[in-house]
Amino acid sequence: MADAAKLSPFSDTTFTGRTAIVTGGGSGIGAAVAKQLADSGCAVTILDLDIALAADVLAGIAARGGDALAVGCDVTSRSSIESALGKVVSWRNDIDYLVNCVGTVLGEPLAAIDLDKWRRSFEINLDSALLMCQAFHPKLASSAVGSVVNIASLAARGAYPGGGGYGPSKAALVSLSQQLAIEWAPEGIRVNVVNPATTLTPLVHRLHSPESLAERASRVPLGRLVDPNEVAAMVCFLLSDAASAITAQVIDVDCGVSQSLVTPIKPPA
Repeated sequence: MADAAKLSPFSDTTFTGRTAIVTGGGSGIGAAVAKQLADSGCAVTILDLDIALAADVLAGIAARGGDALAVGCDVTSRSSIESALGKVVSWRNDIDYLVNCVGTVLGEPLAAIDLDKWRRSFEINLDSALLMCQAFHPKLASSAVGSVVNIASLAARGAYPGGGGYGPSKAALVSLSQQLAIEWAPEGIRVNVVNPATTLTPLVHRLHSPESLAERASRVPLGRLVDPNEVAAMVCFLLSDAASAITAQVIDVDCGVSQSLVTPIKPPA
């Protein structure tokens, strides 16, 4: 895994005095985002359905002197989100950033996909972001630096055969994010999207064999897959004051794969 400290352009005080909420913060991209924000001085609430995973990330942050809170939350449930909101506000009343990292792949060919599985993809990948944005909107609006980053996918831009509702739900997340960005711009809230290509998260390792991942990497211009810390670095930039004029944008973090029509020719040894 890439060294998060080397990737971050920020000091350990860049986000001092600010508070972030990270959904899916117990593993993968969410955990990387939570750690990088905390290392840059941000107070971070780690929301995850698996509180044990969230607690492990919190322990790692605390060991490095960071400030974090772990909260178990089902982000597809409005009542669970409202309960989490109460816990967060009792810990830190002011909230500046929201990062929605929750996502899942429930793959099936569309000709035979189970409708419940299709709907569940949208519930987890899309509805959760809307519910979180609605719940935390008043807090973001009262912040001088309110900002949201939603993690979509390169599958939002093109076909992902066999991916079921994953690509369509992520495409809808992009559209939702851009609409929120324009609706909330008068309140000073910025909303952006990061589209990772295949990223070496625990979920990806569960879905793909080492041989499958190696084959994918061989077709990437940079010759490798994305590291979670590389996605987290972009998220932190988009939240930061350095991106204060950036909203309603979709940024690909993909090692160049979205622009490659053929496998690049490797230089001779």
